[in-house]
Amino acid sequence: MSAPVTVLRTTTANILLVTLCVALAGLAARVGYIQQRMAPRLTSHADRQYRSQTILPARRGLIVDARGRTLAGTQTQLSIFADPNVVDDIDQAAQQVAPILGCHPAELRNTLQANRAGRYVLLKRPATEEQVAAVRQLGIAGIGTEKRLTRSYPMGKLGAHAIGFVGAEGAGLEGCELAFDRYLKGRDGCKRSIRDVRRRAIWLAKDGYQHPQHGKHVVLTLDSAIQEIAEQELAHTVEKFQAQGGSAIVVDPMTGAVIALANWPTFDPARPGDYPVPSLRNRALTDPVEPGSTFKPFVAAAALSDGAVQLNESFWCHEGFYPAARLRDHHPYGYLTFREVVIKSSNIGMAVLGERLGDQRLHAMCARFGFGMRTGIELPGESEGIVSPLAKWTRPDTTRITMGQGPIATTPLQLVRAFCALVNGGRLLRLSILKAVIDPAGRVVERNNLPQVVKQALEPSAAEQFARRVLLDVVREGTGRRAALSHWHVMGKTGTAQVPGPGGYEQDAYVSTFIGAAPASQPRLVAMVMIYRPDHQIGYYGGTVAGPAVGEILKQGLGYLGVAPDKYDVTQTVWAPR
Repeated sequence: MSAPVTVLRTTTANILLVTLCVALAGLAARVGYIQQRMAPRLTSHADRQYRSQTILPARRGLIVDARGRTLAGTQTQLSIFADPNVVDDIDQAAQQVAPILGCHPAELRNTLQANRAGRYVLLKRPATEEQVAAVRQLGIAGIGTEKRLTRSYPMGKLGAHAIGFVGAEGAGLEGCELAFDRYLKGRDGCKRSIRDVRRRAIWLAKDGYQHPQHGKHVVLTLDSAIQEIAEQELAHTVEKFQAQGGSAIVVDPMTGAVIALANWPTFDPARPGDYPVPSLRNRALTDPVEPGSTFKPFVAAAALSDGAVQLNESFWCHEGFYPAARLRDHHPYGYLTFREVVIKSSNIGMAVLGERLGDQRLHAMCARFGFGMRTGIELPGESEGIVSPLAKWTRPDTTRITMGQGPIATTPLQLVRAFCALVNGGRLLRLSILKAVIDPAGRVVERNNLPQVVKQALEPSAAEQFARRVLLDVVREGTGRRAALSHWHVMGKTGTAQVPGPGGYEQDAYVSTFIGAAPASQPRLVAMVMIYRPDHQIGYYGGTVAGPAVGEILKQGLGYLGVAPDKYDVTQTVWAPR
């Protein structure tokens, strides 16, 4: 063999050896890169191929009334969907599936064609079990069925503003659904499986099953029967007087438990998006208004409790016009006793009382009855109301506040709480809508112990004297006669407030209110109806508009509770808080 040939072969071998070494080095580098850099992504991809995780949704807890009747629950909802990208023959699929869905094949075909690039198109929700079974029997690739948990409200619109509603993801957005979401929502579980090449589950992965923790159940103080009574009377009154809206509240004055809470217009909590946003507002606790004459009892009772006035003391009411305050009365009264000032709702008599008390005592009276502060109810969005700082009061405010005007605005809920203090021995209570929380096994995990006394607003003897000698006679012989009942004595107060507007008050715009309690011998219920902007040509005085509604709520509510009649001389009856 010649030398050139030998050299050529040696060079070729060297080149091959170098090439092989380079290839091996590159391969080693690639393997290292795959192991170091790509391993997490490839492992994750492999896990997705051979492992799967199925969410096991937790059931949201129930919301029930004080007697265990379901107000909000969770139900399984069936649906039919399509993955148009997987459907081989859209025309044939539309012909087969459309009759099951109850639609025209062309409509379904257009839907699938328009979403050809998508991976999920909802075809029917809710679907019946028969529809789901029929679709499954067809076995069309790309047409599937599923189950999901949805919130349901078995009593429809009843108690909507108190109960609230949930969002698309099942979280509470308003009312008790939001306030108690931490109890109700639960925690989802999951199931992790190992799958074969055809994506069929063959066994559970290690630690592959976590039980869902279902939500706890919330028991409210609401009574759905009394709630229904209140809503019916509220709706009837709004319709009768062609009003803009209204609120109704029923409370146990001895415990502070809210038994009914309603607003009109209302909404369906299962479909809140179908209603105007203002309809969703819980105006009973979000919107302060000037209380008008319903505020007079608090000024008068505080004055009596503090010894600033006597029940039968006389007040000169200036024959209907008080020049010093530039104030006119609705009737031309001369001398009225202190009792008669409240019973007949004399503006001038109250103005004279306000001048005697002075701004500091009037301002302090607001605080002792809880005005300018929240009631403590668990519902979201509660307003504190308005009590102007004493430094900002003007001279007219001294007389205007005694009539529920000027530096004061209260929510309906604040008015009800303060009125409870007038009829329960002077105790200002925290209002509550929560009775208890129960776990899925039925064990009580939290109990709301009522009553919770915030402060003693009045001396007990003064509160009892004022309720029995003044509030009782407002209904017997004063402005609240339309709320009187045949079997129970009712205590109460009317209010007809003007609606503030630019530069004063709007013409012929009123808020008509009545608050009442019964039976007088042992109050079980306090009920309030407030009507916003009734047609003044039909009626606008609180006793005329709201009085009959409160009377009917008390009548039906007391009858439902089985409260014995008290038509005897309640002034001689011993009155002790329950």
